Amino acid sequence: MNATYRGGLPKKVKRARRQGRSHRARKAETVREMVSGGFRLDLLLETARLARSTYYYQLKQLGQPDKDKELKDEIQAIYSEHKGNYGYRRIHLELRNCGYTVNHKKVQCLIKVLGLSDRIRRKRKYSSYQGEIGKKAKNLI
Repeated sequence: MNATYRGGLPKKVKRARRQGRSHRARKAETVREMVSGGFRLDLLLETARLARSTYYYQLKQLGQPDKDKELKDEIQAIYSEHKGNYGYRRIHLELRNCGYTVNHKKVQCLIKVLGLSDRIRRKRKYSSYQGEIGKKAKNLI
């Protein structure tokens, strides 16, 4: 039983960040580029292990306008207005104040797709030392 490997890669290997699209969508786009280069579609789909229906579905989706364009613009505006100090929770609250009804998970996903990340402020170590306070008694001995 080889539980540590899946598809040739170890479980814990960090994968490259997806660029807002699914793996199938990226495959379909690659196949489309190669078809325009003169390769046969049926061979490319077989090589990419992509169903013909999935290929045409993904092509249709690539042509669609972005349904979250307005929301992405608003998130970008809030992020830049607050100089990157707001994370997804505060951005979600700002969106609610602006009148948008959107789930926090959707906001979190869109922030990841846009490549925004809040600044991580380092916590300072607590120190109660306030310097020399009061008078020192003279050493009379």
